[in-house]
Amino acid sequence: MLSLEWLAAGLGLLGVLLGLRENIWVWPVFIASSAIYLAIYLSVNLIGQAVLMLVFILTSLWGLWNWRQAKPGVSGLVLKGPGWLTTAQRVYFSLVVMGLAYAFFIWFSGVDQHPNPWLDASVTSVSLVAMVLMGMKRIDCWLAWLFANAASVVLFVQQALWPTAALYLIQFGLAYWGLRLWTRRQAF
Repeated sequence: MLSLEWLAAGLGLLGVLLGLRENIWVWPVFIASSAIYLAIYLSVNLIGQAVLMLVFILTSLWGLWNWRQAKPGVSGLVLKGPGWLTTAQRVYFSLVVMGLAYAFFIWFSGVDQHPNPWLDASVTSVSLVAMVLMGMKRIDCWLAWLFANAASVVLFVQQALWPTAALYLIQFGLAYWGLRLWTRRQAF
């Protein structure tokens, strides 16, 4: 299982690098990484992370479609270049994160031998919203990834998933880089 974890971590890292560059190949790479991680997370009872991988696969399909639809200027939910959420959208997505975190916590608390229901629920909810925001090319996705990656390091260290913890530590730095890069490229 360790070699699969290294493969998934490598693909995850490649996916983030492609996302930083707004390269459309980010989505197929995320699908492959997510499929491998789905099996890994199920093997260690991280139900939230397993659910997250299923949703990442679906969101990656949507992100691929959405990025392919982009035309100069605004096109549907995605801009040609990245942009910030409005204040109202930030409030909406914050409420979505809180609602999801609570619902996931209730679910995960009922799972036998779940290692950390609250942390798993928090990471899962923030990551779901971050993935949607990335599909929308919203700079705010990198702020969400900063939180999700930091919390993920703790979650994966608790499970002795060392390559995955290392990946998320690297991804924390890359999320900061993504925030700076996309801010410079933002569409007005």
